Amino acid sequence: MKALEPKRFDVYYYIGLTFANKDEYSKAIDNYDEAIKRNSDFAAAYYHRGNIHGLRKELDKAIKDYTKVIELDPKTVEVYRLRGLAYNIKGNLDNAIADYSKAIKLNPDDAEAYRIRGLTYGMQDIFDNAIADVTNAIKLQPDNIETYNTCGLLYYLKGDFDEAIANLNEATRLNPDSDFAYFTLGAVYTRREEVDQAIKNYDMALSLNPEFAIAYYYRGIAYGIKGEFDKRITDFTTAIELKSDFLEVYHALGVIYRKKGDLDNAIENFSTYINGKSNNARAYNDRGFVYRLKGKFNKAIADFDKAIEIDRDCADAYHNRGLVYYHKKDFDRCISDFSTLIRLKLDMVEGYRYRGAAYYNQDNFEKAIDDFTKVIKLDVNVTDYHNHRSDES
Repeated sequence: MKALEPKRFDVYYYIGLTFANKDEYSKAIDNYDEAIKRNSDFAAAYYHRGNIHGLRKELDKAIKDYTKVIELDPKTVEVYRLRGLAYNIKGNLDNAIADYSKAIKLNPDDAEAYRIRGLTYGMQDIFDNAIADVTNAIKLQPDNIETYNTCGLLYYLKGDFDEAIANLNEATRLNPDSDFAYFTLGAVYTRREEVDQAIKNYDMALSLNPEFAIAYYYRGIAYGIKGEFDKRITDFTTAIELKSDFLEVYHALGVIYRKKGDLDNAIENFSTYINGKSNNARAYNDRGFVYRLKGKFNKAIADFDKAIEIDRDCADAYHNRGLVYYHKKDFDRCISDFSTLIRLKLDMVEGYRYRGAAYYNQDNFEKAIDDFTKVIKLDVNVTDYHNHRSDES
């Protein structure tokens, strides 16, 4: 076989395209690399290599390639959109918006740039700009279902449920098989507390896409609102089967099992969530709460310690750890935790109650009376505190 000529960069480029079309991305990149090595100003090779990096979630590499394309050809509209998308996924929303804006400046009729810039404004809660952009996209492409879906989602996030429903209904009119439109309608009706209508739309979304994991999760939430907890567990379990890294579902299952009194399953699900997302104070607090219910006080304290390490203002962790110290008769630490709780939530009846009880158990009656008096002022529906006070008087 005759070797390729050293300068035939275009041949390596076309070989790269061929491998990319076969989804053999590593081989495609190898050939784009060779093409660029032979012609460092070959914009098309940077562009297609950037696309593969984007598909592989190698976002910094994708951005670097797209930036090179822009240096070589500053008027390539699509590249600004693609680099903006990479910035978007990285969470660099200001850079993303800047790129979408550049694409729109180069081509004021670029409906997709308006749509995704609007979606990005929505991620920043700048809903007026978001809806203005998506409205422009609809004017440019009045039959684009994705734009109506985006518009419906933005109105939902803004809390304008009537407009959300109107746009999502238009999406289903344009495409009756739009699982996303029915799913988002379900979310809207859930927020409107029209739970049966929400479930009907989630059912429709799942009939169109039986592997729509997040739809099972949201339908499970709707079942929970109706008090149908077994159906909720079934939907949450299906969501996990479809998407094993859907960590929020494990946390939600932990809460359900705790409420049902199935403490071992609660701990198992909270632990799975923590293993995948170890920097969440709420999860450690919730698992520690279950350990406290089981009487495993040392494990409970370890979890509350971790929650507080992550979030120094995690009021629930101070409350729950203070309860454990109270039951362990470690009244100094109990007083410290409930004092912190009172500082974080000045009207916290529980803080004064348990701190007062700890002072009472230390025979520090003056401070106990002071705390119990605050409880009575904050919550007139009390009797225990009056009893404590009469015991001392």
